[in-house]
Amino acid sequence: TQGKEREAREKEAEKAAKEQTKAEDRAKKEAEKAEREAVSSAKKAEKEAKKLKAEAERIAREEKAKMPKKPKSSYLFYCEETRDGFKKANPEMAVTDIAKLQGAAWKELDESQKQKFIDLAAADQVRYKTEMDEGDYWEKDKEIKAEKAKAAEAEKPEKEKVEKKSHKKKKQEEEVVAIT
Repeated sequence: TQGKEREAREKEAEKAAKEQTKAEDRAKKEAEKAEREAVSSAKKAEKEAKKLKAEAERIAREEKAKMPKKPKSSYLFYCEETRDGFKKANPEMAVTDIAKLQGAAWKELDESQKQKFIDLAAADQVRYKTEMDEGDYWEKDKEIKAEKAKAAEAEKPEKEKVEKKSHKKKKQEEEVVAIT
């Protein structure tokens, strides 16, 4: 009788252990499935955010192409005028090295030598403001910048969500390792 009771208790313990492992396996599979679904939905959301951002950028490019070109600085007018001379004097130099030479030469100019280019830049600034006013582009410029900022902001949270879920998964794995 005691032997039978012991056998019954052992069978119950084995049965409980099997049920426990089955429950753990089911929970593990469900957790893995939930993780895959979370990653999948995060990837879908990220793709959607990228699509929206690309569309916003495309529209912004099209709108920006219609807008007047930004005014040039006095330095840019100087570079345009002197680039050919620097190229002829240094034909073997790379474009970046020529730009460095131009920058150094610009710094060496005194105010009277720079004045011609400063006047050109001021005239270009007037041109830009006039064209922006005539076409009523100021609001469009603000809208384009707002759309870009909105698209960039929409992409941020999705990346953070994926990182948080990944962090949760790592914690779960650490807990499983610690338990065993």
